[in-house]
Amino acid sequence: MKAKRLFAILLFVIMMFSVVAVLSSCAGGKDIDTNGMILVIYNGNGGYLGNKAAQVRKLYCVPGSKIPDYPTDYVTNQYTVSSLGLAMHEGYNLLGWYSNADYAPNSKGAYIKLALEDGNGVYELSAEGGYVRKYVASETGDRIFVYMEEAPKAETEEGGEAPAPVSYVFLQNDPEAPEEEQISVEPGFYICNGEETFTEIDDDNLRAAYEKAYAAKVYTESQAKSASGWLICEDLNADMQTLLAGLPRYIYTYAEASAEDKDLDHYALVDGYSAVYGLFVEDENGAYVESEGNFVKYTSGDAQRYSVVDGCVFTNETTAGMQRYNASMEYWDFANKPVTEEDCVWDGEKYVLNLYAHWEKKNTVYFHYNNETEQVDEMTKKLLDDKVTYRGIASGETIGKKEIVPGYAGHTFVAWSKSATELDPWDFENDLFPDGTSELHLYGYYVEGTYTRVFSMSGLAAIANDPTGKYLIVENIDFGGKELNASPFGLSDGQEFAGEILAYGMKIYNFTYSFKGKNNQANDENTKVGAALIPLASGAKVSGLDIEFNVKASGIAKAVGDNLKAYFYVSGLFGTAKDDCEVTDCRIKVKAEAASAKALESEKFTYIFSVGDFAAYGKENVRAKGCEASV
Repeated sequence: MKAKRLFAILLFVIMMFSVVAVLSSCAGGKDIDTNGMILVIYNGNGGYLGNKAAQVRKLYCVPGSKIPDYPTDYVTNQYTVSSLGLAMHEGYNLLGWYSNADYAPNSKGAYIKLALEDGNGVYELSAEGGYVRKYVASETGDRIFVYMEEAPKAETEEGGEAPAPVSYVFLQNDPEAPEEEQISVEPGFYICNGEETFTEIDDDNLRAAYEKAYAAKVYTESQAKSASGWLICEDLNADMQTLLAGLPRYIYTYAEASAEDKDLDHYALVDGYSAVYGLFVEDENGAYVESEGNFVKYTSGDAQRYSVVDGCVFTNETTAGMQRYNASMEYWDFANKPVTEEDCVWDGEKYVLNLYAHWEKKNTVYFHYNNETEQVDEMTKKLLDDKVTYRGIASGETIGKKEIVPGYAGHTFVAWSKSATELDPWDFENDLFPDGTSELHLYGYYVEGTYTRVFSMSGLAAIANDPTGKYLIVENIDFGGKELNASPFGLSDGQEFAGEILAYGMKIYNFTYSFKGKNNQANDENTKVGAALIPLASGAKVSGLDIEFNVKASGIAKAVGDNLKAYFYVSGLFGTAKDDCEVTDCRIKVKAEAASAKALESEKFTYIFSVGDFAAYGKENVRAKGCEASV
């Protein structure tokens, strides 16, 4: 190689060794004096730390110092050290890091105990352990080792030597470069079997595939140089997977240690607890399927399949019938808690703090739009009360509200339903994500026709703007104990409502409707004052509404004459009903009383009240079905 190319390679080599030096220091190498320091071991507990190869990371710290966090998101944690990377476990949420946990039997617990006597166990770091985590050749492995150009032999983060380099090198002359900078082999595509040995690909079909891929700029020259090392096959695009298909495959797993593995971390297989949903990972070739919160052996069909995480050994046929446990753990407070010797164990040479990632199966809510499209939204996090922070949806908790209102031509969205065909609305304020599963499916439910959706007090008051319109109450509307002196629908006494109100069980409640008599009421039966949500209705339709409020009435202050009469009314729904009004599946509860002990006492007036459940006047014009009323 000539100077220009050699300089680029040397620069790449220097960068690679710099990274290795940092990681070696974190892993307890000899680059720093660790005498008197505490070794902190982050155990991914089934997840990856920093990349998709490392499940354990180590660093030394001075006693009394704080340590960095391994979160899943840089943005939400100021104690993240970017060079350490993130904690990753597909399909799981990281709840925190703990140094120990207490387990108690519970029939619905999330954990089971893996016992060696049953052929099960957990791999745990141990200097005397007979297992190491290393790369093992496997035809079905999920990663390959790519060795480009003259990059040095890579080392695993545990210090073990990588497999012998067998990989592709892509070389092509730059026709515009000076002759002295041209590479020393003929242009083409080669297999590199060592630092200086290049074997040209002579298979015509294979060579044609590489030439096509190179021409499509799958790799630029700089990208080729930086690609040395372990690559996860599923992370490669389709062209790259084709290009590198001939490389041997490996899995990174726990295997019995050999003499060559003396420098790697050793593990012992011990009894231990494992979260049921943390024990299994999705795998299209897995040997297990989920059934009612348990995992059983796969036999046939197209159900989602799972395999056991490689940090555990599980030889049972099923988890059904196994003793379950609840776990209580105190998470490490990275922001405030320094590491002291009291938090650690002594291993004969140094103090060690073991921190374990606590993963919880990522609960997912699937929102099926159900509107003649196949659109499905997924939600795995909910917005907390501070309206800033998001957290994973947990079993036994509310899921957070879905704000999007789906559209459907000729229809109006009512609610998210637990049923795909009927209305069984999910109560976002009270319903909890069910235990024993990681999936919740909700479906859009619609009513035919175009309705104005009402979900607030101001929305109710706007009904008066179009008293012939069609309205859909989609939220319980709590007035918070307010005192009103007019209809909450904004309707005046003489304004006729001829529209339709649908509510599907939604409630309008917690207010007091107060009214006072007027001087011009005296002896005029046609001038009535009272309380009703709809003072005057004609051909109105109300369905599924739950109404509850109080009424306070006051008499007339001044009037001329004696033996006068004043006409008042109280009704849960209509003051006066004209024509044909329909009330279906409604519940009404109204309590009416005098505003004070003497509010309806008068030497001049006799107060005449007309009281009705659905209408105070014109009761014969109301057809009620499936309703309850108490006024």
